[in-house]
Amino acid sequence: MRFIFMVAASVALAGCVDQSALDAAEAKAEALQGQASEQIKEIASLKDQLAAAKSEQDALRLEIQELSQTPSALLAGVNKAVGKRDLVGAQRVLKALREKYPAAAESASAVKAVESLAKSVERERLEAERLAALGFKALAVGATVDAGPVKVTIGTPSVARTFVFDRYDGSYHYREADRGNQYVRVSMSATAAKGESDPDLPGVALYRTEGDRLRRVNQFSIEFSRWQDYGTYLGNYSDYRNDFAKTATIQFSLGAEVPAEVLKQKPLYLVATRKGCHSRGGAQFRNPPVYYSGSCGALQSSLSINDFAGDEAKVTIVRRMN
Repeated sequence: MRFIFMVAASVALAGCVDQSALDAAEAKAEALQGQASEQIKEIASLKDQLAAAKSEQDALRLEIQELSQTPSALLAGVNKAVGKRDLVGAQRVLKALREKYPAAAESASAVKAVESLAKSVERERLEAERLAALGFKALAVGATVDAGPVKVTIGTPSVARTFVFDRYDGSYHYREADRGNQYVRVSMSATAAKGESDPDLPGVALYRTEGDRLRRVNQFSIEFSRWQDYGTYLGNYSDYRNDFAKTATIQFSLGAEVPAEVLKQKPLYLVATRKGCHSRGGAQFRNPPVYYSGSCGALQSSLSINDFAGDEAKVTIVRRMN
């Protein structure tokens, strides 16, 4: 009996403790919920403040942009676009300038700049159409190449079984083409600019047409055309006529071995680099001991019309063989 009473008392006591803890937990939960609600309101208020600040910032940015669009600033924008050859961009800024300041002197200047660019773009478009219609035949051919430190003039090409060079007295040296091949031969006169004692020479290569491209056949080797005598050819003493440090102009002979069937595929083109790529070298036991050689990357295996267009073109046509 006493045992049953003790169990009952324990159960009653446990029930009281559980109810008290539950009440405390509920109170704590209500307090946390209240804090969370306040924080949510605070976050919403901060978001509103941020949105207002951003709106004010955007308005200030637009105001600054509007104030910065002075006639001189807009004219500078036009000139910048013209410098980049951006006709659409230049016209867009010009429109804004004329709408805001139609009577400003800057408007007149901007109109002239944009009109000049428009005419230039139109000329380029017409030239591109002409080149597309005529192909490489439309390209100008100039026998002289001004490569800065040196200016070269390419002679009229000829075809033969032998390539002759290094003449002296009544003698000369030559290379004979393999069976079925021929040499395309051409003279080159090179004149160094004042103060230039060792300029690089432009490279020259022979090309044939292949659809809308030029395909390289062979590059020309560069040899001295003539020596004073056998002694200078051997290098026993100097021939000042073949030294840019002593003379302004030197004569060279160029030759390229070509399959005979290629020579029938007219027209053929002699293409030169617009910068020097053959350097002067020397070898003690070579005859003659001085020579020109190099690698001319601009003379690519295949060239398009665009490779010859503009002031930045790296190559130019110097002779056409019809």
